[in-house]
Formats: sequence, structure tokens, C-alpha cells
Amino acid sequence: SAPAPGLRRSRGTGFGVLLLFLAALLAGFGRVQGVRDRLDGEAAWAGKAAGVKVSVTGTVERMEEKEDQTELWLRVAAAKVGREGMTFGRVVVYADSGAAVGIGSAVSLRGKLEAVERATNPGEFDFARYYRSKGAACRLYGEEVTAADGETAPYFEGIRRFRLWCGGVLEGICEPGDLGVFKAVVLGDQSSMDQGMKDMYRSHGISHLLAVSGQHLAIVGGGIYLLLRKAGMNRGRAGMLGGALVVSYGILTGGSGSALRAVVMILCLWLAGYLGRSYDCLSAMGLAGMWLLWRQPYLLFQSGFQLSFGAVWAIGGLGGLLNEALGAEKGWQRTLICSLCVQMVLAPATVWHYFRYPIYGLVLNLLVVPLAAILVYSGILGILLGGICPPAGVLAVGAGHYVLAFYERLCGLFSGLPGYSLLVGRPGWGQILGYGVVMAAGVGLVVRRKTMGRPAGKTEGKPPGFRWCGLLSVFLLYIVCFCVLLPRPQAGLSVACLDVGQGDGLVFTCAEGTVLVDGGSSSRSGLGERCLKPYLESRAVETVDYAIVSHGDSDHVSGLLELMEGGGVRIRRLVLPRMARGKEDYAGLVRAAGGCGAQILYMEAGDGISLGDLRFTCLYAGNPAQETDADKNRHSLAVRVSYGQFGLLLTGDMDASCEAGLLRACGPGDLAGIQVLKAAHHGSDTSSSPEFLDRLGPKLVLVSYGNGNSYGHPSPKVLERLRERGSRILETGRCGAILLWTDGERVECRGWLKR
Repeated sequence: SAPAPGLRRSRGTGFGVLLLFLAALLAGFGRVQGVRDRLDGEAAWAGKAAGVKVSVTGTVERMEEKEDQTELWLRVAAAKVGREGMTFGRVVVYADSGAAVGIGSAVSLRGKLEAVERATNPGEFDFARYYRSKGAACRLYGEEVTAADGETAPYFEGIRRFRLWCGGVLEGICEPGDLGVFKAVVLGDQSSMDQGMKDMYRSHGISHLLAVSGQHLAIVGGGIYLLLRKAGMNRGRAGMLGGALVVSYGILTGGSGSALRAVVMILCLWLAGYLGRSYDCLSAMGLAGMWLLWRQPYLLFQSGFQLSFGAVWAIGGLGGLLNEALGAEKGWQRTLICSLCVQMVLAPATVWHYFRYPIYGLVLNLLVVPLAAILVYSGILGILLGGICPPAGVLAVGAGHYVLAFYERLCGLFSGLPGYSLLVGRPGWGQILGYGVVMAAGVGLVVRRKTMGRPAGKTEGKPPGFRWCGLLSVFLLYIVCFCVLLPRPQAGLSVACLDVGQGDGLVFTCAEGTVLVDGGSSSRSGLGERCLKPYLESRAVETVDYAIVSHGDSDHVSGLLELMEGGGVRIRRLVLPRMARGKEDYAGLVRAAGGCGAQILYMEAGDGISLGDLRFTCLYAGNPAQETDADKNRHSLAVRVSYGQFGLLLTGDMDASCEAGLLRACGPGDLAGIQVLKAAHHGSDTSSSPEFLDRLGPKLVLVSYGNGNSYGHPSPKVLERLRERGSRILETGRCGAILLWTDGERVECRGWLKR
């Protein structure tokens, strides 16, 4: 017999939904491919124009004036070198000075154009993806900006000037320690915040308070809507005017992904109320996500996007499901469950991006979030009153000042607890998948128990009450899931020859500990904070057992000095070359080691250090006759690294005469079994002599240098010598960090970048 009409409609609807989903999937794939191809093409053109001044014209889309430069975002920017040209969708410009330009102005300038490089080391912040999430692949360091005309876009330029005015008012009425936070929470401007303050909020799991997101927009938008309704406007007019103001506020705060997501969801909420329809949080979130990702697909990789949308799904999806399953009816019960859900959902993204997890974040958020409205309203009221009467503005921000003081006291209290910011490292994809499977299975069991526990046929009567046992089960599930993300025991030996630019930096990690060899650069500033520390933390390394310095040149020690002076990673022992004893050139290292409590050791030929099966043996520590030589390259240590049958030789910046001294000093078996050579002096032609390479016969050679350096490293002659001897060559300037792993017998190696 024919199926019932209702069944046919159900099947037809399901098939239509499936077709719509597939069509959306194909359209999204095409959009992603198109954006990637465009940005790749722009980056390739910029690479060809590297080192040559480029003429650029475009329209200012965004503008920020900083202390030492002006940042402009140009849309539809036309670049030209000679007769060749390229039109860019968006280019970021950094100029030292500029004419009287504004949003919407047509401008022209000349400067050096470059493609933004992706992260070249594990754990490093990926600026290329960040810029691409804004729709740009290139940046230009320009000279004076010239305005083609005096025209601006009145609406957007007005918003920019109003933001500057608000910032000026806050500067006049806020305490210096509060100013950065008020600018962040009210204006979306974190540039005035002290880095230590940012780290404090992030390490305690409350950094979301600094980002303009749904909470802030709900506070502002809800306040605007209620004021308009109190003023006598009907729902429609109040919603339209309130919506326009909320959109303007979202633009004023910088138009971040989290802010625009909140704007879309609030507009959906008001539209549903005006039309008399029900509002579904997850549907509004999905609409916001599709719109944002269609505009900028690379937003998907940004921490702000992931954490913002994850929090909404945790509250509106998982939180709603568990609230019903656990019988949560009171406000504090729902708040507790939703806070727990947020922690559960955001844990993988948090440790992926920041490597640390605030284990007391659940409790701390329950204490600080209720006061966020006071902080935001205090800042807004301070701007409104301070623009008319500064003393009144000072009084208005007083409430926010005490809220911030309370936040600092809480953070200070929690930071005294053990493991307040637990270093987890970056989990693997298998761990993240396992986390999701365990969480889904556990939540399914909790919900199923609630369904199975309901008596058959009983739909009415007194509610069963809040299920405390169910809440405890969810909390235990949270702990079990988090254990999936914890770092796994180190197997074998991992070696990372990091891409530090023009310099050296190697990290050896085994089950018994970590050894850092050198760590400096002459081409990259902030190496310790931006490269060494992120890599170590991504590997869940909080303590370096030995930091070995081959010699004292800055391109070998600058980042190590930052680590010892800035904290975050503990250095237990600093190993210096024998010739460093008493030398003024090494005084900074000695002082930094004393300041961080590191033991200072001096290494000479025959000395060795061990961590389990990992051993470092000094084969050569310079010629004693050259101890007073001012050339620190001749202080370089030659150190053999052994792990089972694996052998690697470190040579610092030794020249050919030092290599000859090493060969004379070594016995018959000292250089036997060395498969890997770290090329001396970044591949300079003053090193890697034919006699040295013939004696060593390395199968693999690692060369560390800065791409495009002015020294000509590595020397083509040296590379040719290595190829003639059948050595495989891996260069940090080409493939980023070089990663090796060995179990003591077999060796695996690869470059971090696929080039």
C-alpha cells in the first residue's frame, strides 16, 4: 500500500534539508578555496617585490594612531612596481607619519611590501593566519601618507573620532592602573593595557572580561533598549533605534569576531520579539557563524572566534540540555551548570592556544562575572559625565575601580593556590578527539539516566527536584575529560633546531628532562618571549635542566637572557664555556643566572652532563693559547650528544682552525657514530672545512640561519661540499624549525614548514 501523505512529506523534507546542507557545504568549500587562492596570489606577488619600494593607492578602511606610527587598513589597494601591478583585497600599512586622512579617504604612499610569514616554530603565534582572518596577506612599511582628496566616510569616520574622544575622556578620569582595563571593556582597545595585567587575567581564566563580546553587548544593548522603552517608544521603534546603536557600538569596539557575533544574535533576539516569534540561541549563533566565516573563512582558526562561539554553544546547547536533565529550576543552579559547561567545552581550545589551563577558573568566574555589568556601566557613565564634568566622571568610574581592585585581590589569592595555572602543553588531535568522545558519551549517560529514571506514564506531578548526584557526575566527567588532555610521557629523544632567524637555538627533550643549547638571534627581537617560551610551553616544559651556551655572541644568548630575566620558564643550571670564566662579555649571563637562582657551571674538554640515557660530552673547549682572544667564536664548545646509538655534534660558531683543533684533540672513537652535524657558524665558508667533513661523514646536516640575512649564510660553497659528500641538508631558513626524534636507533626528521 502507498505510504501515508504525512510520511511522504517527512521524507521529502528530510531530503530537501540534506540537499540544502550539501549545497551550503559546496558553496562554503568554494568560498574558502577562492579566498585562499586570492591571498596566496597576493603573498606570492609581494614575495617577488621584496626589497623594492612599491607604490600603493587605496581607500582607508580602518585607522589607528599609535605612539610611533599610524596603522592603516587599505581596501582595494593597487600596488605597482615599474610596469607590473597587482590589486589587493586588503593591505595593512604601517607609516611613520601621515596626512590628515580618515576612514574612507583615498591615499597613496610608497614603501616596502612583504607577505606576512606564517609561524616557523611549534607553539609560535601565527601572524599569517591572524592577518588572513582580517582579509589581508601582506603588510607595507611606508613613508609619508598622501591623501588623494579630502573625502571621508562620515558614518565610519564619525565613529572613529568618537572612539578617540571617549578614550581621551577615560584618560582624564581613570587611575593609571585602571585605564587599560576600562578602554578594553568599553572601547575594545587593549593597546593601553600592561602586559602583566593581560597575563594575570588570562592565567586565571577571566580574560574574556577584556574582550567585547556577547556579555558586553547584552549589557549595553539591553540597557539602550530599556531606556528607549522607558522613554515611550514602542517595541518596533525601540528595536530599530537600539539595533542601529548596537551595530555602531560593535563597529566602535573594533568589529572583532566575538563582537559581531554578539551584534547579530542581539538583532535576532529583538527581531524575534518584534515579530512575536520564539528566539533560538543556537540558530542565531549559527547564522552569525555562517555570515562571519563567509566574510573571512580564516576566522575559524582564531582563538577569539573559537572561544566566543564555544561559550555560546556551551550555554545555549549543552547547558540547556543538562539544566533540563538535572532539574535545575533556580537561577543559581542554572548558573552553576552553565559555568561548568563553559569550562568543559572551552578546555581543548584554551590549552591548544595558550598551553595553560586555569583549574580554578570555574570558581573565579562565578565570583567575577556578576560584577562585570557594574564595570561596563561605570565606564560608560564615566565617559558620559566626564565629557561634561570631569570630577563627576571620576566619581562614576569609582565603582569600576573597586571592582577591578576586587578582581586583583581575587587573582592574588588564587595565584597562591597550587597549580592555579596548570601547564598542559598543546594536545594532539587524537587527544582532542578523545576529549570530545568521552564528553559526548558522559553527557549522553547523564541524560539517559534522567530519562530512564522517570516512571513510565508519569508526566505530571511534583518535579523530582535538583539532582545533586547528577551535578557531581558532570563534574567528575569534566575531570576525566581534562585528564585526556594532559601531556603524555615523553618517549625517546626529541630534538628541535628552532628557527630563531639569524642565530642558534636547540632544545633536547627526553623523559628525564630538557636541555637548551644556545638561544639567541641578531635578527629577531623578543626571541625568549615569542619563540623559546612558546615552544617550551607547547611541549609542557616548565623547567630547563641545563642551558648550555656554546659561546657568548648575542645571536646565541639573547633569547636565553630574556628567559632568565623575564621568568615563566625556570633555568636550573647555566653551562658556560671554560673561556667565559671571569670575562666581562659573559657578565650579563652570570648576573641573570644569579637573579633566577640558576647554578653556574663551566664546561671544558672531557666534561659531560647526563639526563638518563641522554649525554652531552664536551670534546673541545677552545685552544688555551687563544684564551685572551677577543673573538668569542673561538670560545665555542664542541659537544657530542649521545642517546643510544644516535650521535649529534654541536659546534657553535667554530671556524676552520677550531675544527682542526677539535680533530687533533679527539681520539679514534670520539667522532665515531655521529650521524647528525649542526653546521658551524650558520653555514659560513669560514667553517665546515673539507678535512673536517671528510673525518666526520655526517648523514644529516642542520643549518640555522635567518632567511635573507646580510651575511650570505649559508655559503653556497659549504652547501656544495655537503652535497658532494652525500649529506642530507635541512635549513631553518627554508623549512622553519627542524624536528628530529629518535629511540636511540632509528631517526625521524622533518621541517616544520612544507616547502
